Amino acid sequence: MGFFRKGGYPGYSEVLERASLVVVPISQFEKVLVDNPHLSIKVFKVLGEKIVDLQERLEAQILNNTYEQIIKLLIRLGELHGEKQEDGTVLLKADFTNKDLANMIGTTRETVSRTLTKMKKDELITTDSNGNMILVPDVLMDELV
Repeated sequence: MGFFRKGGYPGYSEVLERASLVVVPISQFEKVLVDNPHLSIKVFKVLGEKIVDLQERLEAQILNNTYEQIIKLLIRLGELHGEKQEDGTVLLKADFTNKDLANMIGTTRETVSRTLTKMKKDELITTDSNGNMILVPDVLMDELV
């Protein structure tokens, strides 16, 4: 995003350990894209996927209640970061805290915690001994109908 607009970048990062920072001036990046049309096409594809993802997330936030937003978030995270198991379930490692999940959809940690507890009680999700979530995407999708 920083390559395609003037002004400050709307995000930030924090280095937690010793690191090297590489800076690519916009003019040089643009020259690489002009000189390598196949690379430009790949960049457009990635940007297109990003736009579709953002549209779906905005739609979910506008049209769905918090419960439905959490379900859609779990399904999306399962697709992006989960490990499909032989039995058809998806293992979503405990890389995300309830606060992380809440921030992803603009709600509170407490709401996510209550909702996940209810979903476990209703046997919509389970957790393994390591705290990883086990999802059945089709079961979660049925909750949205």
